[in-house]
Amino acid sequence: PRNAASGTVPLVGLGGLSVAGLGLGFLSASRGAMAFSASVQDAADMTGEQVEQMQKLQGLFRLGGMEPEAATEAIVKFNKGIGEAAAGKDKSFAALMKAMNVPLRNARGEINTLSEVLPQIAQSFQRTESPALRTRMAMEAFGKSGSKLIGTLSQGKEAIHEIFADLESSGRILSAGALGGLDKLDEQLEELGVQSRVLSAEIMSAAAPALLKLITGLRGWIAANRGLLQQQIAPVIRS
Repeated sequence: PRNAASGTVPLVGLGGLSVAGLGLGFLSASRGAMAFSASVQDAADMTGEQVEQMQKLQGLFRLGGMEPEAATEAIVKFNKGIGEAAAGKDKSFAALMKAMNVPLRNARGEINTLSEVLPQIAQSFQRTESPALRTRMAMEAFGKSGSKLIGTLSQGKEAIHEIFADLESSGRILSAGALGGLDKLDEQLEELGVQSRVLSAEIMSAAAPALLKLITGLRGWIAANRGLLQQQIAPVIRS
């Protein structure tokens, strides 16, 4: 309501609108952040990469023109291939890694992941002059979308390190700690939603007798006055 003397909107009203707007903006931002966090965690779980390394790979592939789903598929393809090669199940992939001078295992004897050996892969692509051979290497290592990575990988390992460093320094990598915090927030918001729904149900249950009486009366009134309502409302609609 306006102030009768000045014709202005009271400051309390503006403050209330501002607080409500901030609250809605916070909830919207929270949902967006948690959705992003969940997508990162899902991709990390699918590929076996750590969440921060996964985002670096996604960023690199995105700059190469690859869609997020295709990037995840490419990483899964590579990590599955190197795992099976290390277990002696995929001789073809093992031969490709040997040709690119990429070790199947690290110094601790653990199977390497793409994030660990991508610089060596890039170095191999940079040394390979044949476009046809580069394409074959990319397709065998990363699947049908691998050809989109040739331009980036052919720049060599220093370019890969620079891209990773830029992604991190420019704030495009969500830390594992932040992701954990968002998981906890998501959990608490979910529980708050359950409490809210239970409270609403309890309130409606307490009000049910009065509401049923009101609804029953309203139905009876409509039934008793149906003809009158039609006579009164139909001319208004036609006009």
